[in-house]
Amino acid sequence: MIRLLSCLTIFFLVLFGCQQEESSNEANLQSGVVFIILNKDQSPVENFTITIVQTSEPSPDIGVKPKPTDVNGRTEMELAEGETYEAALVISDYTTQYEEFTVSEDKKDNEFTFILEN
Repeated sequence: MIRLLSCLTIFFLVLFGCQQEESSNEANLQSGVVFIILNKDQSPVENFTITIVQTSEPSPDIGVKPKPTDVNGRTEMELAEGETYEAALVISDYTTQYEEFTVSEDKKDNEFTFILEN
């Protein structure tokens, strides 16, 4: 009887342990995100650097930076699906614009255009 209970316990631990691992892998799915930075007159901003911060992190002071924008004001990076982030756009030494966005599972919804309010 003890042997049967031991086998069942091990079976359930393995079964539920594997399911939990699969769930955590799903939570870490990454999706390509495109950022387009424009001036007020809708012209693209070349060589502009933004900082991305995950809003659910306990320390929002740590951010990541994608490559600077190209001639079309475009840059891209991989971010976790379903997470909300904040983009910090430093316009000058005294002006920073903040934009919040959420990464979708649907790739077509992951293009974000930010217009600088300078």
